[in-house]
Amino acid sequence: MWQPMPHRGLNVPSFPKALWAMVFAMAINYYGQVVPLAPISNSTPAKYTRNAEIRARHKRGESKVTLAEVFGISEQRVWQIVQGRRK
Repeated sequence: MWQPMPHRGLNVPSFPKALWAMVFAMAINYYGQVVPLAPISNSTPAKYTRNAEIRARHKRGESKVTLAEVFGISEQRVWQIVQGRRK
């Protein structure tokens, strides 16, 4: 009569080796690179500057509704910018 084999658990000995290989490869690729303080693409600085201005004006006390009207974006987007959330 057939009897099922007892469960022996998940045995994946190669996963940690693969994970460490990926970490090592990433470390080699990015070694010595400095993280920029500002965006480096040509299309982002306008929004980067706009978002910094929105944060500064909100910190000075302007409402999210007013900022949304001034910058032509939704109140929800103003909230995301103020909270530091990405779109």
